[in-house]
Amino acid sequence: MTDVYLQFETKADFVRWAQENILTPQEVARMLDCSLQALGQSVRNGKLKTLKKQERVTLFLREDVEARGAELKDLRAKYRPYEIAD
Repeated sequence: MTDVYLQFETKADFVRWAQENILTPQEVARMLDCSLQALGQSVRNGKLKTLKKQERVTLFLREDVEARGAELKDLRAKYRPYEIAD
């Protein structure tokens, strides 16, 4: 995704985009192969940005999660060379 402000022609277009690109903490933890606690630590350390964070709701943008996933892949290769990569 590029840095372009999105415009949607219909509500259905927006809903489709949101369902594909806005993620819950559980979805993010699965994508990054980490625990919810580790995910929370990444947010507190500023390693991963939240799209929206309120008392009981936290949402993430897929673009940010994928960038963090690439960083983690590099770090795991560097510091865990004994693990077999997927």
